[in-house]
Amino acid sequence: MARTSETVHESSLTLANNDETVYVAVEKDSDKSKMTLSWALSNFHGKKFCILHVHQLAKVISLIGGNSPGSRLEEHEVRTIRELDTKIMEQILDEYILMCEESGVYAEKLHVEMDDIREGIVELVYQHSIKKLVIGAAADKHYSGGMRNIKSKKAMYVLDHLPLSCQIWFICRGHLIRSGKGVLDGDDDEDRYASLQSISFSEMGGSNPSTSASGSSNLRCYESESEQEVLEQPRFLEVVHLPSSHELEGSSDDQLLDQLQQAQEEAGKWRREAYEEANRREKAEKTVIDATRKVRALEGSYIEELRRRKEIEEVSAKDKENFENMTRQWDEERVTAQDQRILLESQVSNYEYRMAELDDKRQSAEELSQVYEKERDMFRVERDNAFNVTNDLLKQSEASSSSSIINTQQFFSMFSLSEIHEATSSFDQSLLIWEHGHGTIYKGLIRYTPVAIKILNPREGSSVFQEEEECGLVYEYLPNGCLRDRLSCKDSTPPLSWQTRICIATELCSALIYLHSSNPRSIVHGDLKAENIFLGAGFVCKLSGFGVSNHPLFLQTGELSPKSDIYSFGIIVLQLLTGRSRANIVEEMLEILDMSNLNALLDSSAGDWPFVQAEQVAHLALRCCDSDPSNRPDLVSEVWRVLKTLRASCGALSSIQMDPEEDSQAPSYFICPILQEVMQDPVFAADGYTYEKEALSGWLESGHDTSPMTNLRLSHTDLVPNRALRSAIQEWLQHPS
Repeated sequence: MARTSETVHESSLTLANNDETVYVAVEKDSDKSKMTLSWALSNFHGKKFCILHVHQLAKVISLIGGNSPGSRLEEHEVRTIRELDTKIMEQILDEYILMCEESGVYAEKLHVEMDDIREGIVELVYQHSIKKLVIGAAADKHYSGGMRNIKSKKAMYVLDHLPLSCQIWFICRGHLIRSGKGVLDGDDDEDRYASLQSISFSEMGGSNPSTSASGSSNLRCYESESEQEVLEQPRFLEVVHLPSSHELEGSSDDQLLDQLQQAQEEAGKWRREAYEEANRREKAEKTVIDATRKVRALEGSYIEELRRRKEIEEVSAKDKENFENMTRQWDEERVTAQDQRILLESQVSNYEYRMAELDDKRQSAEELSQVYEKERDMFRVERDNAFNVTNDLLKQSEASSSSSIINTQQFFSMFSLSEIHEATSSFDQSLLIWEHGHGTIYKGLIRYTPVAIKILNPREGSSVFQEEEECGLVYEYLPNGCLRDRLSCKDSTPPLSWQTRICIATELCSALIYLHSSNPRSIVHGDLKAENIFLGAGFVCKLSGFGVSNHPLFLQTGELSPKSDIYSFGIIVLQLLTGRSRANIVEEMLEILDMSNLNALLDSSAGDWPFVQAEQVAHLALRCCDSDPSNRPDLVSEVWRVLKTLRASCGALSSIQMDPEEDSQAPSYFICPILQEVMQDPVFAADGYTYEKEALSGWLESGHDTSPMTNLRLSHTDLVPNRALRSAIQEWLQHPS
């Protein structure tokens, strides 16, 4: 067979020229070759070693499921498989090198790739002039204790083709089987055969066959070529033991013939047994090879089956997961669909109910429309009648216009300028209360009644005082000043209690309700603030300063409505709660309520506020201050209902009743001229005097039409409340000293 390729290290070439180098032929079977190498390392101390290997290229390539000839594969596939095979071979050789290094021996490796291992070994021996070669003698299974023959065809072929210059050692299972030299000294077959005979007999201790036996009787006869092939496997001549000459002496020809025939029969028996044994071994080897192939095929099939099963399991797991996800998604969609269906059914039911309700309302509206049409017709008739009556009244009013003015003036008391000078001590500056652009206010005493007299600037005068040089207005005197001063404790006045503040808010709400319910149209204060709220005796609330100039809604829109007063009322309530000025008070209260920390903003000087009631009032005040007028509460149905309840819970500020013995200590103008007691509800009469309302009403109802004081005829019997005197009496009752 031809050589395919050869790989040789440069160091190996150097070793090949050294007679001291021991070459050890190794195979892929590392266990067998390691035992051969171990024997060499143990018996050649101090020698250099070279690992020799012939790599046989496989014609049939093992694949999963069976073998395939290399010719059936693609070139790159064959190249890849053989490169992998070469790497495996290199790793095996490296193991042998490592084994030498562990024994302290320097070693190289020499290998070649050929189709025939035997020819490869012979070629390497000749090419590198190898002098010492250690090689396996047979497979380990053929080893026995008395083994002296070479069982390996490869070893016999190498022996037959090596030169005499090469010394060979044949090893099996770490034991030396044979040793000797090559048989060739040229290309002559007879010399090679003679060399083989000499080696065989010299090592066996026998004699040369030319001297020990002659003719064909010394050779075994072979019945067939197959038997000859089996028996020639050792490749050494077998010597049959024949009787010696002294043993033949005295024997007849018949005996000799019988012995020879017996020997031939034994030889034939041995040949048959050897042939049968060879057949059995061959069959066993084939069986083992077939079993090995089947095992490998089964292993490959098993591995492939495991891989496929794993893939199937993975696919099944994914399919199961996808199915579970889809099932879960379907369940969710089904639940969602059911919820939507229920919702739609509910909406349809609501729509049907609303349609029925709207239908009922439509019918009711039609009925009301008919009723309203009838009422409209009736109102038109009444309107026409009212127009006629109005025209008649207008005609009558033109005739009595002058007399109505005189009657209107009778509801007010007129004071002369001299009385004003006397009441103010000629406008003494010590009696000055307030001075501003519209006029100056003084404190005075007219007809035993404390009053506040406002002297108007010339442009503020009215036609009533045209004949006077100066004109003014006389008001009820309010001893507790304005609400702003009392909240700020001006002049060290004591702070208002929370009960008093609730009462002030309630009275202020009542006054606004009265103004807004006026007919034929509502009266809007327009400038409601703490400076325009005055406190009389007993902290009775009084309004003043009607105007529109400073109201925020009027400044923005130019319009004014009762909702404007509700906004200002909310600001004042917040001031009563906190005792602070109106600047940013709405924003501060909103922030505090969001933080649920109302106590931080309540005026602690007012005492212990009831938290629930205070919080209720704060929310109510913020609603009054809503920027959208339509969101502000109604004073009657919402604000008054809450404040009235709170005032009842904190108790009214009642007047203090005095004993009759203490009446004499009261100022004379507090005493009713008729009853001679301190008045509780003083009223003005047409004679200019003040009486207890109940007493004067009884006087008039008894048939009198004259004054109880002057006995002159009264110009009218109308009674006007003297609120200023009433406040003074209440203040005196609270502080009689």
